Amino acid sequence: MKSLNQTKGKLLLIPNLISETKSQIELEVVSAIQNTKYFLAETPKLARRFIKNIDSNIHLESLSINPYDKNTSMEELELLLQPLKQGFDVGIITDSGMPGIADPGSSAVLIAHKWGAQVKPFVGASSIFLALSASGLTGQQFSFHGYLPVSEKECTSTIKKLELESSKRNSSQIFIETPYRNKRLFNLLLKTLGGDTKLCIAMDITGIEERIMTQTVSKWNRQSFEFKKLPCVFIIYSGT
Repeated sequence: MKSLNQTKGKLLLIPNLISETKSQIELEVVSAIQNTKYFLAETPKLARRFIKNIDSNIHLESLSINPYDKNTSMEELELLLQPLKQGFDVGIITDSGMPGIADPGSSAVLIAHKWGAQVKPFVGASSIFLALSASGLTGQQFSFHGYLPVSEKECTSTIKKLELESSKRNSSQIFIETPYRNKRLFNLLLKTLGGDTKLCIAMDITGIEERIMTQTVSKWNRQSFEFKKLPCVFIIYSGT
């Protein structure tokens, strides 16, 4: 919606759900969506479905929803964000969770700051922070590493480095994996990590299959864990 009291629109960082389960969306987010015409979306089809679930009365045909992902160049992005300069708000919607947190969004935010446009974040779920909060592992010092290397050799080397980093800095080391490779990564973690290192598995956070468990690697090795093709967050901690 065009703003009358400022020369530039706001860049709205709109949180999406992180599971198929319908979760509560803050009223402030609902209002922002209802009053915005321009959107950038990681996957426009999913964004349209999300918007329609928020308010079935919104006419999707009247909205401008352009694709934006990690491969979008800065030049393309500046063109997509031109409505900001015209005084219109622009919303960013990723496929899951918070824009800019393990998802596209940061480049658009930098452009908004460069142009002097206000950036407005909204409260929403982040699987990374929810997993860390529920893990029982330290939240005072932590690092997020995204996806680990696919190659077993490189992945093993990375796991060892993260375990050493955790031990040196007393920090939690967080990473994710493609759902169909969860079991493979889990087995590699058990084979590579020391027995006293703590490992948290956080599966399908906020979903109906949600399961969050933290145990030492030695205990994990004495039991099985049923992985399904669902998003997982992994956290290791080898500090004192």
